[in-house]
Amino acid sequence: SANMNFNNYTTKAAEAIQSMMQLAGKLSHQAVTPWHLTAVLIEQPDGVVPKIIQKLEQHPASLAKNIQQELTRLPQVTGTSGTPYATPELKHVLDQAETEAGALHDEYISTEHLWLALLEQPDIAKLCAITKDAVLKVLAEMRGSQRVTDPKPESKYEIVQKYTHDFTQLARDGKIDPVIGRDE
Repeated sequence: SANMNFNNYTTKAAEAIQSMMQLAGKLSHQAVTPWHLTAVLIEQPDGVVPKIIQKLEQHPASLAKNIQQELTRLPQVTGTSGTPYATPELKHVLDQAETEAGALHDEYISTEHLWLALLEQPDIAKLCAITKDAVLKVLAEMRGSQRVTDPKPESKYEIVQKYTHDFTQLARDGKIDPVIGRDE
């Protein structure tokens, strides 16, 4: 469709879209569904989504297994029947991701926006046992006040996290010596 424009996607989000199409092809699925996108996001190397899942004390690998189970239920086509196409549900998810980006005042669509949009699909949210609200909370912690203003935001979250989160954690664990009230 005309609005399938991936120029405003971050590098990771564009990679996820590509992997999703490859996965559909590999499984001989002609219809590309939200399940395909979920599958690739959950296991995306260095992706934000696996980190979010871990922070919610879930295991990306076991979630991925459940998703793969769902994928085996989808109809397969044999022979060369042309390129895979996006189902209306998937198009809806991609539109929704744009809405999520807008809500977070982000200039690019990132993998977390795709993930938030996927969690609007009741069957996916149910299978993953993860709510959108929980994800938004974790994102706020991970991102701080960072917005997605360029195609490679993930490295920035990591930095924000390294410096803010670890410091607080160290203080919590009593690993930072109290400097105050000491003599020479």
